[in-house]
Amino acid sequence: MQRSKKFGFILCALLLVAIAAVQVISAPIVLADIEPTEKLELNCKYPVLTSEGTIGFTYEIEVLYSGEGPKKTFDLNAKVPSEFSYNFQSSAYGSSNIKAIQLDPIRAYPETVKLTVQSLRLLLEPGEYPITMEISSGTLKQSIELKAVINSKSVIDLTTPSERLNADATAGRESSFPITVKNTGTAPLLNVTISSTGSNHPTGWTVKFNPEKIDKLDVDSTKEVIVTVNPPEKTIAGDYIVSIDAQPESKATQKTMDIRVTVLTPTIWGWVGIGIVVLVVIGLILMFWKLGRR
Repeated sequence: MQRSKKFGFILCALLLVAIAAVQVISAPIVLADIEPTEKLELNCKYPVLTSEGTIGFTYEIEVLYSGEGPKKTFDLNAKVPSEFSYNFQSSAYGSSNIKAIQLDPIRAYPETVKLTVQSLRLLLEPGEYPITMEISSGTLKQSIELKAVINSKSVIDLTTPSERLNADATAGRESSFPITVKNTGTAPLLNVTISSTGSNHPTGWTVKFNPEKIDKLDVDSTKEVIVTVNPPEKTIAGDYIVSIDAQPESKATQKTMDIRVTVLTPTIWGWVGIGIVVLVVIGLILMFWKLGRR
């Protein structure tokens, strides 16, 4: 009797499980809506560029958009330091600047976008400047980190306080005039030598500098140097060229300046010359006067 009850209980349980399974199988299957997968990739072969001074930087960024939806328009933007400006260009639009670009998700190869960054100042401090390029369309965004490295630049300049490249000198005497040496680069200049070799001035001339060497010339600083020239006593009056060189110990830069030196004869020789002319004139007058009496 008990076995019959157990058997009946098991049979009922199996029957209920079978009915539930049939209901599950016959129930309609509802599939959740699956949005198409989108992917945006940015790549740059040379993300770090170096330069000196004011040369601009141009980065070529490959943009690859993949997915199953239609074409999308993406906005282009960049975060650059305050010392820079920037613009975007695409090979499809030549030299025209662009603000956005349309990408096709079924395109198998990337679109190349050029980001050009230029300095707003003549010279920048040496160092690293971070740049971030961003591209976005709605909630789909991507960015890439770039870097511009400014190396120090050595530049030296020579001029005169009046910016006139001429001076006067007297034959047989020392004559002096000032020049200015300026560091117009982005790095200090050490042991700057001021010189004028024998081939840089007329034969027989003496050219001296005070000082002959500048121990240190900081960025954007100026140093005055006194140039003393001494043409030989028998130098013919006229214009002569004296070339002056400035070069730091590193020899990273050099500047040559030509000064036109006008040589005058000493005053005493001028009076002597006038006296000779007067004597010649008097002699001619006397000669004609004597001839006239005959």
